[in-house]
Amino acid sequence: MDAPPRSTCENTTAPIQAKVDQVGEQGNRTAAATEENKKEIKAVDERAESEISAAKERAMTADNHAGEAMNKANEAATAAADARTKAESNTTEIASIRTIVANIDDYKPAAETTVNFAFNKDKLTDEAQAALTSWLPTAEI
Repeated sequence: MDAPPRSTCENTTAPIQAKVDQVGEQGNRTAAATEENKKEIKAVDERAESEISAAKERAMTADNHAGEAMNKANEAATAAADARTKAESNTTEIASIRTIVANIDDYKPAAETTVNFAFNKDKLTDEAQAALTSWLPTAEI
């Protein structure tokens, strides 16, 4: 059996070879695009990691600030409670003083005496001194 002429083989294999070459080029373009996509994905991943890290740092800072604020709020609450206790104590003491002041005129004389000074004199007479002295032991102090 004789082989077919070379031109016939070339005419038959040429479209196949062109298709193989086309598929090869397409494979090369796909590989290049895949490599480019990998690089872009890696760059996006690195940026995302950087942003995530920055967000975590900001979150930790915010958490620390929140903790400090909570401590300050607790201190303020304690100071307010102390102030309230002191105010209540002061209110009680003021009420007690008001009662004393209100009752200051509610006295009852225990005894009564009259002591007269001589005209233009600042000394008591013996008689007036005796009257005053006799009154003192009976008074309730």
